[in-house]
Amino acid sequence: MKNLFVIFVVGLLLVILFAVPAFAVRRPRESRLNGGWQVWIEASDFDKCEPPGGIKTGKEVPNLVKNAAPWLGKDIVIAQAVGGTMSYEFESPVASEAYIYCRLMDYRGDGAQSWTVVLNSNDTKDGGDGMVIDTPDVWAWHTNRDNPAGLAGTKLKNGNNTVMIFAREGDAGKEILMDVIMISSKQFVPGPVDENFTKATLLGGKSVQPAERLITIWAVIKSEF
Repeated sequence: MKNLFVIFVVGLLLVILFAVPAFAVRRPRESRLNGGWQVWIEASDFDKCEPPGGIKTGKEVPNLVKNAAPWLGKDIVIAQAVGGTMSYEFESPVASEAYIYCRLMDYRGDGAQSWTVVLNSNDTKDGGDGMVIDTPDVWAWHTNRDNPAGLAGTKLKNGNNTVMIFAREGDAGKEILMDVIMISSKQFVPGPVDENFTKATLLGGKSVQPAERLITIWAVIKSEF
């Protein structure tokens, strides 16, 4: 009877285990500047990409991104065409207004390309919850085209949050690239600088993958029997 119970418990836990996604942002950084809280997320440290390959990491297309080096994160992402989204899950200790700034660039050279960035919403259409952020021809921190203060259309939640980037424009020779996404509970004036990212506290080790959680669960079961 005990063995049957153990089998039942293990089966139930496995169903729960693989139904809950792992926290995938492995290298978030945190700071408390300008009287607020900030999370700094490397664009290549995404939770999921839809469709797969819609936006690529620099490691996937090294010849295409070599002229963009150096960048701040371990890698960058690049969109070669319109469409494709990447999403990032993170935790916030506060519920507040959200101000979003991104370090990005493009290969067109006239700043006419752009990303859409949206927090806690799937609405990426123009005029919706997302913010349009124009891309310069060199790495720089930019924010909402329609709200230079950087205010997002949606708010930070205390606990789990999701930010998504959408390739609004892009074409061969006009690719758009992103390095770092920063979300703040307070406005940055005049805006973030690279040093803010490099000095932010690295919060590594938050990601617990299914295999690791399975080992922990099995250890608990064995200790009970």
